[in-house]
Amino acid sequence: MKIVGTGLVCLDIIDAENKVRLMNGGTCANVMTALAQLGEQASVMLPDYVDDPLRGRFYDTFKLLGVSVITYGETRRNIPRIIEAYNEKHTHFFYTKCPVCHRDLILGKYISLSEAKKIMDRILDNDVLFVDRISDGIKMLASEFNEKGKKVFYEPNSGRNLDAVIAMTRKSNIVKFSTDRISMKIADKIIEECKDGKLDLVIATQGESGLQFSYRTESGYFTDWITGPYIEFETTVDTSGAGDWLSAGFLHFWADEGFLLERDCIYGSLKKGLFLSDVCSQTEGAQGVFYNDLVLKTLKRRFHIKLESRLEAYLLNHGDENGKSCLQCLLEYDD
Repeated sequence: MKIVGTGLVCLDIIDAENKVRLMNGGTCANVMTALAQLGEQASVMLPDYVDDPLRGRFYDTFKLLGVSVITYGETRRNIPRIIEAYNEKHTHFFYTKCPVCHRDLILGKYISLSEAKKIMDRILDNDVLFVDRISDGIKMLASEFNEKGKKVFYEPNSGRNLDAVIAMTRKSNIVKFSTDRISMKIADKIIEECKDGKLDLVIATQGESGLQFSYRTESGYFTDWITGPYIEFETTVDTSGAGDWLSAGFLHFWADEGFLLERDCIYGSLKKGLFLSDVCSQTEGAQGVFYNDLVLKTLKRRFHIKLESRLEAYLLNHGDENGKSCLQCLLEYDD
């Protein structure tokens, strides 16, 4: 499978055990990175952050993890940041503003219509478009993938603008969301509104309660909600990236099945994706597995993962450089 993604791509600032670490993160980045490590051809589309002092490290990390970067224009903004910290019970919580200087860390620039037109020819050879945000450019890219008979996987980050979610869903083949953002009642409304669009499969994750899915049958109707697979996670340290690894694992295994719209096929692919989520929840950060030798070995025993020791060697040589945009603030911050 060849897949390209656009949406939230950022730097995760992990504040844990009196140590601050930087990782590439964001829904789109996490899904594309996991897919690249599972052997798929994965790319991210993002602007060129020309002024950010961490620009080199950011792009180098994608390269080391096997993800191709497609830039669609320059921006003077910094790479978006998200701070992930933990309380005394090791429950994670997030800052999108610096807890010291209160600067907004997550202002993103998403692809415009004119930028999308410029890179269109470079991405239409992909089998799947993954998106987790909406812009005029993203909607146009989805329409082009629709016309070429390609797949569009949409993971809405919020249900606040329901009209926008429905409009994007109509252009998407697969939609996956968490019920803490979109309720099952609203999900039913979305399916009803989009049944005459491109939509084929809806996946609703429900945290510790498991997940459900509904798919379009050969008759054109959607099934009732089907209770999906459930597994007990072994040693959970941080579930912040569990949904992203589920998306990546599901896509990887479902692609092997030819994207077949059949109950057992979808169920089995989701279950394999959950096992991937389980392993990757055993360390801090959505991409923390790539910085933890023990968990990485567990992952490689269960799945065909390409990574050796290149990423850790790179970080040892470069260190956790400080730059502007609140990294120094965080290092001085004492919760």
